[in-house]
Amino acid sequence: MTLAKEEFIAAGEAGIDALAALTSATLDATERILSLHLHTARALLGDAFLYSESLAAARDLERVLALTAAFSQPLCDRFGAYARRVCEITARSVEEAADLGQTHRRF
Repeated sequence: MTLAKEEFIAAGEAGIDALAALTSATLDATERILSLHLHTARALLGDAFLYSESLAAARDLERVLALTAAFSQPLCDRFGAYARRVCEITARSVEEAADLGQTHRRF
């Protein structure tokens, strides 16, 4: 079965439109992930400087252990929040891609 010229052109245009939409959605998701990485890296770098300064000022082992305990919990919380945000961005991106697939489906 052959497609008429107009149908063939319309199918090609629809494919290009679908690819453009998927590319745009992918770039948006990449931008959100990179922004999250940069924000997290800046925050961790600031925490690392504070921790280093505090350790340098510590005069005994008890103080070092107390500082380590004090800095460990917020660090774990930050990593948990980071992982949740990555999952949210990823899930949203998959959902957008699926929606685009349904929108541009020609069956």
